[in-house]
Amino acid sequence: MASCEVSDRLALRNPNAVAILRAAEARNPTASAVSGRTPRVSKNSQFEPWDANHPVRQEFRRLLDPGILGRNNKKDAVVSLRLLNKITENILKYPNDLKYRRLDTNLDKVKLHIMSKNGTVEFLQRMGFRREVKDLQAMLVFNPDRMKDLRTGAKCLEEVIQNQVQAIEDEERARRQEIANRQAAVTKVRNKIYEDRVNVTARVEREKLAREREATQTQADNYEPPVDEMANLKIKTLSDYQTPQEQE
Repeated sequence: MASCEVSDRLALRNPNAVAILRAAEARNPTASAVSGRTPRVSKNSQFEPWDANHPVRQEFRRLLDPGILGRNNKKDAVVSLRLLNKITENILKYPNDLKYRRLDTNLDKVKLHIMSKNGTVEFLQRMGFRREVKDLQAMLVFNPDRMKDLRTGAKCLEEVIQNQVQAIEDEERARRQEIANRQAAVTKVRNKIYEDRVNVTARVEREKLAREREATQTQADNYEPPVDEMANLKIKTLSDYQTPQEQE
C-alpha cells in the first residue's frame, strides 16, 4: 500500500519517475523491494530470481551442516569438504572428461575422507552421483544431466568451507593465545619464586653478616687485656739468698 502511494506521488511530481523506477527494477531484481512488486524474469533470460533455487540450497546446506559437520570431527570434516570441493571443481572444469566424473571408492584418500565419513556419500548422491560397479570395481559416477545440482552444491560447499576454515582459524588462534597466556602465567610464577629465593638468600646473608658484626662487637666490648706474667714475677735480691743470721 505504501509503495503504491509512493509511486502515485512520484507520478504526480514527475511523470517519468515511475518509468525510471520500473526500468531500474528490470535491471536489478533486488530493486523491486522498493516498489513491493515481484520481479519478472523472461523464460529466455540467463538469469533467475535470487530465491528461485533457495529450497535446493537449503537442502544442500543441511546435508553439509549438520549432515557432515555435525556428525564428524570438525577438522576431519573440513578435510572431507575440501576433497568434495576438489571433485566438483574438476567436473565443472572438465565436464566432458569421464575420468573426473568417476570416483574410485577404493582409493585410499576417498576411503579415508569420503567413504568412512558420515554424510559425504549422501551429499555426493544429492549432487548427482550414483553407485555403480565397473569391472568388479565399486565407483561413484556423476550423471551429467545433474549439472545444475552440482553447481548449486559446489557453491554451498565453498560457502561452508570458507566459514568453517575461518572458524577453525579463530579457534586455533584462541587456543594458541590461551597456551601463550598459560605459559606467561607459569613464567611469571617461576620468576616470582626465583626473585623470592634471591631475596631470601640476600636477607639470610645480610642477617649472617649482622650477627657476625654483633658478635665481633660484643667480643670487643668484653675484651680484657691478658695479664703480663712477668709483672707478677718477684725479683729476687741478694737478701733472698741470705740466711737470717747473715741478714743480721
